[in-house]
Amino acid sequence: MDKLDIHLAACKANSSAHLRHAGVQQWLRQLAEHAGVDVQDAPKVETGDGLLHSGADLLFEGASLQTHAAFDAGKCIIDVVTVCAAADAYVREASSGCTPVLEAAEQRKILKYQSAYRDHPDTHQANFVPFAVTTGGILGDHANELMRKLTKMVATYSGQNASLIKQHWKARLLIIMADHMYDLRRDAEEAHQLIKPDRSRREQLRYIYGDLPHLVHTLNG
Repeated sequence: MDKLDIHLAACKANSSAHLRHAGVQQWLRQLAEHAGVDVQDAPKVETGDGLLHSGADLLFEGASLQTHAAFDAGKCIIDVVTVCAAADAYVREASSGCTPVLEAAEQRKILKYQSAYRDHPDTHQANFVPFAVTTGGILGDHANELMRKLTKMVATYSGQNASLIKQHWKARLLIIMADHMYDLRRDAEEAHQLIKPDRSRREQLRYIYGDLPHLVHTLNG
């Protein structure tokens, strides 16, 4: 395990990714409900590989959010994906920022689900939105636009400033991601006893940040 939590954030061999995904999904569900949207679980769907998958995460009824932040007769399907931009598989992209990593994650979800849901009898012509977010709380373009529309709807019905509402919900998302990483790190330290009580604070900090120069060099090429 590395000292700066990259393995903890990126590892798919434990429940960390599922817990983080569930936290973001619940956050998005609450935001949509505050906007007055009827939120349901997305139906299962058969994708291009011919298999019946559990499907995307959420279904918005009566609010396609395709062009406007308003209610209509359409539907919106959302699938959440969280990525660690500093994971080994993304180091090259991460060196130029998070945008390529988020775009790649969005494209994978679009290829997997968009046409399948538009052909599904219960979600015919539904608007599909891949909601990509990094472990640091940076949103992809599709996610950022969806959040903008939802917070605008909240502002319309609450009479409050849309920018402040967006900041409020972004802060809540950042807290969710930070809490998740804190819990992972705490559990890992308890399990592996990486930081022992008899170590001085200076020794603890040297251990934690000892690999930082190497990590910065790797990310910056």
